Amino acid sequence: MKDYLTVHLLDLANEIGEDNVLRMLGDFSCEINPEVDDFLHNNAMDFAKKRLASTYLVFARKENELVLVGYFSLTHKYFQANETELRAVSNTLKKRIDKFMPYDSEIGCRMFSAPLIGQLGKNFNNGYDSSISGAELLNIACATVDNALKIIGGKIVCLECENKGKLVEFYKANGFNSFSRRLLERSEKDKMSGDYLLQMLKYL
Repeated sequence: MKDYLTVHLLDLANEIGEDNVLRMLGDFSCEINPEVDDFLHNNAMDFAKKRLASTYLVFARKENELVLVGYFSLTHKYFQANETELRAVSNTLKKRIDKFMPYDSEIGCRMFSAPLIGQLGKNFNNGYDSSISGAELLNIACATVDNALKIIGGKIVCLECENKGKLVEFYKANGFNSFSRRLLERSEKDKMSGDYLLQMLKYL
């Protein structure tokens, strides 16, 4: 994997000024996922200030210049694991996740909290997307979560995605397994297809 520079949004704002950062974010374009654009342009800074979610910008060197090639956002969420869905995962993974999400017989499911990769996207502006693969960007996000979990404990990271074949296969190829579904909220239905999001996890 190439050398990438990963910077927390607020750290960069403290270094070069919030206005300069916002101008930089304005040039970000993820044409395949408008929601990724919307979050970065309109919510990332505010969410970071309120500690609702942390956004990390990923830079690569292109023609002796650091350019923004992608970003991801992280937050923490409480999940309910569907036992039927978990039957599809390997016995090895089941044994691992049992430590962090034990089955609750009273409610008939597994309840657990874990870091959530809330947004993940590459910058297609000026062809910068060619400087990083989706797998590399996802690996950086997972490594950032893993570093945090070494401090607070835990081994699981989650994400939510639309039930689209290529998207689901991408996450599966990178070690994620589906464990439940979440119905779309009213505000999400205009931005996404279908009625629900797949919830997926990875044991780090």
